[in-house]
Amino acid sequence: MFEKRPKITIPKNSTDLWIDRFSFLLFFIIWLSVFVYYPDLPDEIPTHFNGRGQADAFGSKQSIWVLMGVFSSIFIGIYILNKYPHLHNYSVKITEENALKNYRFSTRVLRVVNFLNLLVLAYILKTMLTPYEKQSTAFGGWFLPTVMIGNLVLIIYIFVKANKINSKT
Repeated sequence: MFEKRPKITIPKNSTDLWIDRFSFLLFFIIWLSVFVYYPDLPDEIPTHFNGRGQADAFGSKQSIWVLMGVFSSIFIGIYILNKYPHLHNYSVKITEENALKNYRFSTRVLRVVNFLNLLVLAYILKTMLTPYEKQSTAFGGWFLPTVMIGNLVLIIYIFVKANKINSKT
């Protein structure tokens, strides 16, 4: 079940460095925004939105810390996991010959997914931090389909690219 995979260091190129920098900058901005806006939040804030983008559940403003904890754990967990590409899941047997290209692609995908998660968090928080009276439909009908279609496109891209990386041509 657990095959012995090569443990190699994957050098970061400029794209990887920029994705990491933007991710950490966005992570910092998100946390800073929560600390800045938190004191002015009403005691009750929207905590759930239906498919049309309307708030349909409300909770204490302290619930924002749970959201921040969950997203921060995911962000840090993915960042740490990215340092161990030999533990990632692959559709091909990893050998000394194909390890570098598969590990590089896998770590890039995780960087992009981590950044996209932060963008989703930033938008959710922007909506939660905006006074509810100013929101007609916070997310609108476009948010959920956009995220779902975006995920589907990313999955298809990953499969196509992984197959191309591992083709024998």
